Formats: sequence, structure tokens, C-alpha cells
Amino acid sequence: MIKWLIIIMAARKKGVSDLAKLVTVTTFFDANEAHITKGLLESEGIEAWIFDELAAVYTPIATGGIRLVVKQTDLARARELLSLID
Repeated sequence: MIKWLIIIMAARKKGVSDLAKLVTVTTFFDANEAHITKGLLESEGIEAWIFDELAAVYTPIATGGIRLVVKQTDLARARELLSLID
């Protein structure tokens, strides 16, 4: 319960109003890689947010890494773009 409260507060701080429509597109263990990928998605017009960055620095395995999150409506396009760089 506390984890979801933290996620909701972080999302609101980042300007996300509808959490039900956010999905994780991929995860990272490297913050630089997460930010570069976020920039790639944003350069293609896809809004993206990074969650769990600070927690992943201290306990990356326990948190599952740094999450790159997009709107559900952009998920297919985001996955398509990310498949091109893999």
C-alpha cells in the first residue's frame, strides 16, 4: 500500500494525472540508459516518465530496476521504437 502511495505522489509531482493509463514499457539497471531511452521516446512525441530511480540505485534487484513508464495508448509505438534499438 505504501509503495502505491509513493508512486501516486511521484506521478502527480511529475504532472501525470491518470495513473490507471500508465504502463511500464521497460526497465533498466543503469540510470543513464533510462534517461537516454526516455529522451528517444520523447523525441518521437511519446511522453515518458522514469519511476523508482533512487530506489534502484540502492537496491536494484529488490525494486526490479528503474522503470520507464508511458501512457497505455503509446505502449505499442514505444515498444516498436525500442525494438529498433535492441
